[in-house]
Order: sequence, then structure tokens, then C-alpha cells
Amino acid sequence: MQRWNFHTHPTWCDGKNTVQEMADAAYALGFLGLGFSGHGYCPVSQEYCMTPEREAFYRQDVLAQRERYQGRMRIFLGLELEAQDTRIFPPGMYDYLIGSLHYIEEGGVAYPMDDSVETLGRCIREGFGGDAYRLAEAFFARSAMAICARRPDIVGHFDLLARYNGQGRFFDEDSPRYQGIAIEAVREAAKTGAIFEVNSGALARGIPNRIYPARFLLREIRRLGGQVVLSSDAHRAEHLTFAFPEMEAMLREEGFRTTVYLTEHGWEERPLGG
Repeated sequence: MQRWNFHTHPTWCDGKNTVQEMADAAYALGFLGLGFSGHGYCPVSQEYCMTPEREAFYRQDVLAQRERYQGRMRIFLGLELEAQDTRIFPPGMYDYLIGSLHYIEEGGVAYPMDDSVETLGRCIREGFGGDAYRLAEAFFARSAMAICARRPDIVGHFDLLARYNGQGRFFDEDSPRYQGIAIEAVREAAKTGAIFEVNSGALARGIPNRIYPARFLLREIRRLGGQVVLSSDAHRAEHLTFAFPEMEAMLREEGFRTTVYLTEHGWEERPLGG
């Protein structure tokens, strides 16, 4: 089973464990490397993200753990970059960036895509005239635009808007319309060379049968020659390897043979599960 995770959230944002607690748990699991990816500043909502001031303390904390684990486990300093965050960071400030879209702004309201069934339904009714496919068009287009503009290392939970769409509650994920919208966006995002994460965060929070991205998107990513990395989007230390065996099995079924891992020399391919 893979022994690294680059999408983790400590208490500096909305995580439940400190940086040290997460690092200690990863080391106990035999990790080769652990990357921290606190939620960067979000201009449209500060509900779960770090302020720029807290980001400074977050960086200091992660770098202290890097020094503490030197020679035993690699610690990487990352950031989950919000699509609406237009800041430009100095070279070397972060080891990597995860590009994610959590909020859709429409009619002067910022709707979180990962809040609840009720919030998603309200977004569709109020912001998109009851047409969930119009929301899908906006979500994927804005996500692809942000990825192309900022060129993050990793694309985060690419189809997050489907989180609360269990059993096709709002839209049919098997429909040509929905899949065509999503595939067009993944093709644009793939042009940047970014790595797509395969993310079990929704499963860890009790949402059944929801791994990002959906299999039809994974098939398109593989067809395009894209690279993938497993992620549990861990907000708790006990979730650092959540559903990794299941995700590895899914990737094998879809024809993947490798994932990627960040080293001091950059991103390198490793055999799946290695």
C-alpha cells in the first residue's frame, strides 16, 4: 500500500490534529513522506481556510517538523490553493500547490460545494434556476480555468460538486450531457501537466461510494496520459491512509500501473502500491 499522502489538513485550518500529531501518526505508519496542504486564504469565505497571518505560522510549524524528521521521513510544505485566490507566491515558498474549487459564486452568493445536500440544492435553485447541469457547466469551466491560470502541481477533488449527488439526487452522472461537460474540463486541465489526485475524503466522512474523480474521468485521464496520486484529504490522523487499498484496486481496474511521489528531485513515478 502507498505510504505517502500530500493532501492533509492540520489544526491551522479545519483539521482536527496538529502538524506534529499528523507527522507522528504518518511515521508510525511507515510513511516515506508526508505533505501538508492547509487551506489557503479564500477571498469569498473564511469559514475553513487560513488567514495570511495563520499561513505564516503554519509554514513555520511544518518546517519545524521537517527538521525534526530529517533523515527519517520527508516532510513537504504544500498549500491547497483556492480557485479564487489570485496571490502569486515567491519561488520556493511552497513545495507544491493543490488547486481546488470549493465555492461557486453566483448572484452575489458564494455556495460551498461540499457543505450539505441542502446547500447544494439551494445553489441549484437560487443560482442556476433549478438546472443542475448549468451548475455543472459553471463548476467545471471555472475549475479548469483556475487550473490553467495557476498551474498547480495537483488538481484537487476534480468533481467535488458530485459529493452530495448520491443516487442521482440532482443530476444523472451517467448522462452524456454531464459526462461531456466534465470530460471537456478534464482535457483542458490535463494540458497543464498537473497531477490528478484520487481522493477518498468523502468516503472518510461517511459518504458512500464517492471517490473523486469518477471512473469515467479516470479513464479519460489515463487516455490522455495523465498522472495520478492517491490522497485521503486527511483532516484527522487516523484517516491518513483511508481507503488506499480500495483506490489502488480501482486504479488497476482502470489500467493505471503507477502513481507519483514527491522527492527532493521533484515528482517521480512509482509502481502502484509501491
